[in-house]
Amino acid sequence: MDPLRVAVISPGDVAQERQVAEAVVLRETGVKPFLHEAFIAPIVGTGPIQPLIDRKARLEESHVVIAIFGRRVGTQIEAEAATGTQHELGIALKAARIYGLPKVMIYFRAGTLESSDAGALRQFAALLEFRAGLRLAPAEFAEYVDVPDFRSKLADHFRIVRTLAEKERDRFAATEVRFMSQVTEPEPTKHSASVDGHGRLYSSFNPKGREKPFIRFKAPTSTGRVPDREHPDDRSRDCPQPHKIYVIRDPIRPFEIQIGEFRANRFGKEPNEVPFEGLPSTPELLRLYPLIQESDHRWLRIVLAELVNDERALRGMHTHEKLPEIKNLIARNPSAPNDVRQGHCKFCNGQFQAMRTIDQEGETVMIPNDYPFGPFFHYLVFPKGTVHSWDSVTYEILSEMNHLVWRHFRDGSSRLCGAAGVRVGFNSSVRHLVLGHKTRASAGASIAHVHKQIWGMAPGSVNVANTLNELCLVYDKAGLDYLERYLEAIEAAGLKVWEDENVVLYVPFGQISQDELQIIVKRNDTASVLALTEPEIYSLSKAEFAVTRIFDRLEINSFNEVVLALPEDTKHSGSFRLIWTFITREIDLAVSELNLLYVVDRHPYNTVQKVDVIWPGTAQSRRISDLIGNRNAAARA
Repeated sequence: MDPLRVAVISPGDVAQERQVAEAVVLRETGVKPFLHEAFIAPIVGTGPIQPLIDRKARLEESHVVIAIFGRRVGTQIEAEAATGTQHELGIALKAARIYGLPKVMIYFRAGTLESSDAGALRQFAALLEFRAGLRLAPAEFAEYVDVPDFRSKLADHFRIVRTLAEKERDRFAATEVRFMSQVTEPEPTKHSASVDGHGRLYSSFNPKGREKPFIRFKAPTSTGRVPDREHPDDRSRDCPQPHKIYVIRDPIRPFEIQIGEFRANRFGKEPNEVPFEGLPSTPELLRLYPLIQESDHRWLRIVLAELVNDERALRGMHTHEKLPEIKNLIARNPSAPNDVRQGHCKFCNGQFQAMRTIDQEGETVMIPNDYPFGPFFHYLVFPKGTVHSWDSVTYEILSEMNHLVWRHFRDGSSRLCGAAGVRVGFNSSVRHLVLGHKTRASAGASIAHVHKQIWGMAPGSVNVANTLNELCLVYDKAGLDYLERYLEAIEAAGLKVWEDENVVLYVPFGQISQDELQIIVKRNDTASVLALTEPEIYSLSKAEFAVTRIFDRLEINSFNEVVLALPEDTKHSGSFRLIWTFITREIDLAVSELNLLYVVDRHPYNTVQKVDVIWPGTAQSRRISDLIGNRNAAARA
């Protein structure tokens, strides 16, 4: 278990309090807390120091963060941007909201400021404004009168918070223990994963192994050099570390997944994160944009339209932009304000809807795709209103969209138009820029408006669900319900998130992307959307709504939904069940493409830990109503 990590952050006007905090933490734990002046040598030169502080502080990996404010909010990192302390506190609060750690303690010096210095008054006013915005932040707050009072309150408060942090750390460990109690880790050469005895079917789930039914290979790999635990910031002390790679054959799909042992165990780190560096701050961008309206800067404005993710900046860019095609690019950016998106959204246009609508349900409509990619038919289902992000969609909208699809095709088999079945899915509106030598393309949804896609399944076509069906058939002959046993193992491993009488929302053992979630129908013999009952449609909509809210609170805004279904005329076993998969783009795509497997570098129980923080309870006790509403503004700080 990692030693307790404590960090102290503050502006520069509370030097005495910082010394007191260091002494209290050292006395209470024997651990020297992070203070940047103690861990970072003075820098000579013009380079920015904040990135260095971030790397050394490792706030997202800390267990306790102590923030102290006197009369200043701090020095801005760059013109009109956040101060260093605001930036650091934002990192800690984001991690606290998602992971439950660090435990954040924020201290403010009591009283008012009497001064004739305009700069000091501006600092104090900014501090008061910042403090007001922290009202709902996931932190503990306290006021102190002077340094002795701070010492007394911190000592008492720290003992309590330290205990909470250690309990949280222990709870994370308990989640891992429960998960691992269901997992075997044989060497790859000592395990035969063949299910059907002919080497054709493979799975990392064994319904017959009731004690430890999940299987993942633990393969040795090359030795790397990693930071020394006692001196993690001194890279000259890096020591050899033998590694293991876990290899999983997805129990649901014919995919292979690998998880790096050491990378997966880095608390608070997200190996997939690649920060955008070099972009101007929002104030700088707003001053710059009117000056780059000449034609020779068109390429730069296109890139900014794709990459900028600040709502205020995108609104300003849209206001100053002269070219309609770039205005449209800005409006398609998922971070653009709703009114900007609406002004360019075809789906919001009543005439556009009226000309194409072939069916409707409440406030949702179905239209044919003007440029279909699906055979036999390709329809789009979407709300009539201005709904441009999945984090703002309501349960009622999801229910009407799902019900419309279900009813439309159940009303007459002729509507299948010769298709073998119905495929359903969507991709969220986040896009990413793909640059080539002669090309510039945007991958992902081209319409910001929330919508689902429905298209035909060609007879005999490649279908991911076919492998699951074959697995079900093999075990069905042996009198075993493969997916029923799988759900039992999911529950025993602590991976079940929510359930009602019809469906289960859970974290899959074989995650092909970080924080992937799945929904399965409890009733067997549900091979396609058309086999569902109306109550099952409503239950699926509730679970789907829960997924959108969980992803919103985890700040995941790029994901796809894919429904695993079989053709209508499949002679399937009675144990097959319909499965909804929600695949995030939190994945190392480059490595996955090279290896033809999914590189996730996270364990399923990491997702369980996050869900437990943002949605406390059990699968039986959690209420969908507890997820209503977007994450609060303070958590965005």
